[in-house]
Amino acid sequence: MIIILSTGGYVWVAQKTPVEYVDENGETQTCTDYTTANYAGFAWSGWIVVHEDVYLDGRVETEGDVHLILEDGKTIGIRGGIHVSEAGSIEIFGQAECTGTLNADLNPTDFQFFFIELGVSKASAIGSNEWNSVAESNGPIVINGGVINATGFNAPGIGVANGNYPSGDITINGGVVTAAGKNNLAAGIGSGWGGPRVENTGKITINGGEVHATGLVGIGDGSSGGEIVTINGGVVEADGIGTRGDGTFGVPTTINGGVVTIHAAGGSLGGVTGGSPSVNNRVTFTVNGGQLIPDVPIGSAASDIFLGWTNETDFIQVPSYTGVVTLTDDWAVDGSDETFAAGAVSDNSTLSNKKLIPLAVSSQKAFVHIRLENCCEEQLSFRDGLPVTTKKDAAYHGFGMKSMRKITEKYDGTLTAALKDGWFELRILLPIPVDHR
Repeated sequence: MIIILSTGGYVWVAQKTPVEYVDENGETQTCTDYTTANYAGFAWSGWIVVHEDVYLDGRVETEGDVHLILEDGKTIGIRGGIHVSEAGSIEIFGQAECTGTLNADLNPTDFQFFFIELGVSKASAIGSNEWNSVAESNGPIVINGGVINATGFNAPGIGVANGNYPSGDITINGGVVTAAGKNNLAAGIGSGWGGPRVENTGKITINGGEVHATGLVGIGDGSSGGEIVTINGGVVEADGIGTRGDGTFGVPTTINGGVVTIHAAGGSLGGVTGGSPSVNNRVTFTVNGGQLIPDVPIGSAASDIFLGWTNETDFIQVPSYTGVVTLTDDWAVDGSDETFAAGAVSDNSTLSNKKLIPLAVSSQKAFVHIRLENCCEEQLSFRDGLPVTTKKDAAYHGFGMKSMRKITEKYDGTLTAALKDGWFELRILLPIPVDHR
């Protein structure tokens, strides 16, 4: 570029090469005003581009709103991760091939570096800090693309370091994200350990991409809860979704789409594993779509579980659940009929004291198929297709499954029960109304 001076002379001004990136909607955009990461140092502001491989031996501070572009095939490593204070934010973009990489894997044994050189006792790989009990919330974090590897130091991989403080909003629209909480009871994505705080203040939203989250719990909170988790798409693999602490607030969770796999390391899905929520703070877990394949229980004693999709490609298959399962109005079931209490099919005396209740719900053509199973060590007698109660005061028991069958038949469905090879199985088939298909 040539600029003509008023004196008649001219100067050469280097013009930056435009850099393409993929935005949150999957559209290609162009950035022309930016700083390359190798010149930006440890104080980032505005637009930063990883134009070549670079390693930063410190912790990056964000000043205001930061937009990071990871060029395909390039890698940036940051020993101390990225500090996103509550006054700032960061949005990360990839390019067409989504091969640009950010490595912020904080070494959990590197105490000299963190405690002495950086002066922090907890540090999220992408998120907030803590030092001498002085902590903070993190600002908004948005990931649209690239390969992100984030491991926290006594804190989450992505989120707020101290659970006493609300987590800022975390949104993942694309990319391949691997986040791990290390030490000190931290989530992979969400919050570290802390005490009671404001309920429902931080939103964790996954709209796409590939997400792998490990920690005391994969997505949520290592302490008292408070986040709201929503999964609308993508492929998600996590060590539980919820909280592992005292469960003051729990982590309300909604799954609208995507493929979600939950592993046992995090305890449960949509529930509280370390305790029960306080009064009037029931945990809600809602599935409106997607493919849900956990190998852990759903819910806790204070969980309300709502199931309501009709897409034939979607399904849920879980080993057990605790709480109250409700069919939502997507299946056109009247309010007074929509609650199926777990206790109606999990009588300790009749079915087993092991409390293992596999639940599978799916749409098959024009029907919703619900299957419940439980280990049964007793020989059951059946009358009119239903098991006869084993309670001594039979006059006051045995109505739960009769009520379930009555409700099922009200909607032109069928309910069948059987005992085979030590397993009790209950199947419910409900037709989906034409206007809901």
